[in-house]
Amino acid sequence: MQRSDSPPRSSLFRRSSSSSESSQASTVSAVSIDVDGLFATKHLNRDDGELDMNFGDDFVIENSAKDFKSVTETLRQESRSIYNRLHSIAHDASFVQSVASAYDLPLIANERCGLWYIQPKDLFGSVYFKSTDGHHGQWSFSLRRLNLHLPALLEEHGGAVIVDSTRRGKRMPDSLSKTIPIWCAVMNRAYAKLHPEAGWSGDDVALHTPPGTVSRAEHTSIEKRIDEFVDSFLSVLPSPPQLSKPLRPLWHTPTSTLPPLPPTWDEFIPIVLCTASEYVDAPEGTARMERDWTYVQGAADDHELWSHGLDPPTFWENSNKLLAAPPSDVEKLVKRTTSTPNPRSAPSYDRVGNTRIWVGNRASTGVRKWGAVVNCSLKNAEVDDGCAYLHLKIPEGKPGRKELSKRLPEVVDWVRSNGFITRQKTADGNAGDVLVVCDQGRDRSVGTALVLLSMFYDDDAEIQDLGEPKAISKESIRKRLVWITSSREKANPSGATLGAVNHYLMS
Repeated sequence: MQRSDSPPRSSLFRRSSSSSESSQASTVSAVSIDVDGLFATKHLNRDDGELDMNFGDDFVIENSAKDFKSVTETLRQESRSIYNRLHSIAHDASFVQSVASAYDLPLIANERCGLWYIQPKDLFGSVYFKSTDGHHGQWSFSLRRLNLHLPALLEEHGGAVIVDSTRRGKRMPDSLSKTIPIWCAVMNRAYAKLHPEAGWSGDDVALHTPPGTVSRAEHTSIEKRIDEFVDSFLSVLPSPPQLSKPLRPLWHTPTSTLPPLPPTWDEFIPIVLCTASEYVDAPEGTARMERDWTYVQGAADDHELWSHGLDPPTFWENSNKLLAAPPSDVEKLVKRTTSTPNPRSAPSYDRVGNTRIWVGNRASTGVRKWGAVVNCSLKNAEVDDGCAYLHLKIPEGKPGRKELSKRLPEVVDWVRSNGFITRQKTADGNAGDVLVVCDQGRDRSVGTALVLLSMFYDDDAEIQDLGEPKAISKESIRKRLVWITSSREKANPSGATLGAVNHYLMS
């Protein structure tokens, strides 16, 4: 694969809105930032529509180091402003939509950041690829985040645009530059290994990374580990997803040129990895825009720190009034919006393979007759009369790890003593089914179901009636986690939850 290690240029720019100028070659007007004694300006007349924001030789620092610290704090506050964040997200979302239209491919969000840049009506699905799995020297193929629903979606639509973003200091998130390319290479190579008749070789099974973002040396180091990742993958999932053609990552950033017509690819299925945010080479990754708001690179990142409880669906549902509000009113408007009770979530539940264990959200407890329901949420759940019910009341996030560890023995004893899994089903066919729920059916319910699968099923997913707990290995736990993630797209257990599971099963 031909590579170039020269970095792409910045693309933060302003264009004139006059009709006479729009028909001519784009020019960039002077940009200035004047905050409490710090003045930097860059005058450019370029015909490529780009503005390189460099705060180096152009700085004229007129005050003391104390003043500079004050300026930095002001810029930091601007980067945290929910007014600036929401306007930056809307700005980037417009770019994301233009990419999807240019390639004529569906939009998929890489959670959690990517969800903000896609309006719900345009969202075809989501995936979860962590940037940490692509960090330099820590390259990994996660068996916790296999995203096995993605190949079928790609096959159905002939490809997709996956959206993510990154904060200041980077032009592209590691999730797009390395984590997903690693995933593509593993999927392709695993399929080729099991289906030699496909004749895939060379670029079909090679690692592809973006030139200029991943160095030649790093690319080579990652490539050497792909076979190891493939073996690990096949050890927990002997039959990987079917592919009609190899998967191929491509990259599109705000500096890229949109194709004039939707391209077609005959030799591979394209995955266009779209970086939503523009690169800003400036303090705190911010720059003043035309309409009196400050652009924040990667504005959707770490939304817990700035969103005041606002989530992507609620933002887009109320985007017109939120974006029209003056800066002083936005935070109050967001708080009023998020204080309104959300409508009840739609039921969502999935059976784990052919086992009797199901995983779902709390809204799914009353949709049918269950043999037993284990509720990991703090809130109570509605169940039918006569349904066995165990309410664990486990808090969200890391605080819940200790409580989950404490309650797992109770869950296993309760299921075993009542014979929910091991007894014969009754005439209605449901008496043996155990539904495990939490608020969203993503984290604590997955961990609890993972314990039940480890205790009551062998490696072939056959029921075993246990008198005493058997020796359980990390490999067997990983295999059962793959059963869950293969069955439930939304499953995404946290490290704290998996830590509690491992502690219980292996101590």
